[in-house]
This record gives sequence, structure tokens and C-alpha cells, in this order.
Amino acid sequence: MSHKRKRPAAYDIAMVKAEGDHTVATEKCQTLQASMMQACKDQADAAYDRRRQRQGDAHGAPAIAGRPSLGRRRDSRAPNA
Repeated sequence: MSHKRKRPAAYDIAMVKAEGDHTVATEKCQTLQASMMQACKDQADAAYDRRRQRQGDAHGAPAIAGRPSLGRRRDSRAPNA
């Protein structure tokens, strides 16, 4: 039988908030001129990654590679539809 360490609820709450904040930040990037959009998204991604790392360190949770699929993320190379 496997003994997985259960993450604290505070970690899960913090991660849901971080994911929501990341979604809002990347959506705001969509309102910028094309020349500024990618830099904005890169900043939002970096902020999210830092936040995830801090939460993982604070709660002893293992770091998870990559950002979660948020379902509504758009490919930055795709034209706005």
C-alpha cells in the first residue's frame, strides 16, 4: 500500500488562487498591443512559477513541472478570434 503525503488544504487553496490570478493576468495581456503581449504573458508565467515554488517550499509539497492546463488558455501564436 502506498503512503502518499497529503498536502495541506492551505496549499490547495493557495494554488487555486495562484491559478486564478494567472488566468486573470494572461487575459489582461490579451488587451495589449501585439508587440507587448508576449512580454506580458512571460511576466505572468514567471510570477505564477515563482508563486508555485514558494507554496511548494512552504508546504513541503513537491514541485510540479509546468503550468496546469486551464482549459481556456490560448496559444500565443494563434490570431485572436
